[in-house]
Amino acid sequence: MYVSDIMTTNPITVSPDDKIFKVIKIFETKKIGSVLVVHSGQLVGIVTRSDLKNRSHDNSDDVSTIMSKNAQTIHPNADVKEAEYRINQLGINALAVVYESRVVGIITRYDIQSHAKKIIEKEEKKYHQKREPHHKQEPQNRPIQKITRIRQSVHKSGFIEKFVGIAIICIIFGAFIANIAFPFILMGGEIQNHYIFTAFLHPVLLTMILNQH
Repeated sequence: MYVSDIMTTNPITVSPDDKIFKVIKIFETKKIGSVLVVHSGQLVGIVTRSDLKNRSHDNSDDVSTIMSKNAQTIHPNADVKEAEYRINQLGINALAVVYESRVVGIITRYDIQSHAKKIIEKEEKKYHQKREPHHKQEPQNRPIQKITRIRQSVHKSGFIEKFVGIAIICIIFGAFIANIAFPFILMGGEIQNHYIFTAFLHPVLLTMILNQH
């Protein structure tokens, strides 16, 4: 990654003859911490918040009275890591980006930190995207796995065989009770109208009817 990829292009500049209150206003309105000082297109210095804080001045004084004249520069094609190293080594907050003696931008400590943060966030996003299909598939498979386990459990326990056996016993027992009860119920009424129905239900009832007639 090159300095030109993350630097601030067309940076705000002031001239050495501008008043300090102009720099203060720029810091307050633009929310920045460094302003390059340019004269006739050439870099002549830099003013930072630290300069305003640590150097005695009057707001009506010229910028040239508090600016740092030895502004550090870097080439736009330099690596971002080089810019980070120089900022840390020199204990400064910004580097002027100069190409062929002309100011083309500025790169600050904040720019480098913001760039590093974006790289970390991008890598984290890629990592989570790779894991998402696995996480999405897992909940879908859980019901199928659960049903499979239930089927295996039922098969091992012989639940179906037991259920069918009990159902058959209940049917036989119910039919047995019905065959015993129906003759007594029908004997108290008009048996003649129920000959065929009762005979179908119980062979013993058919014998009783034939013996009466």
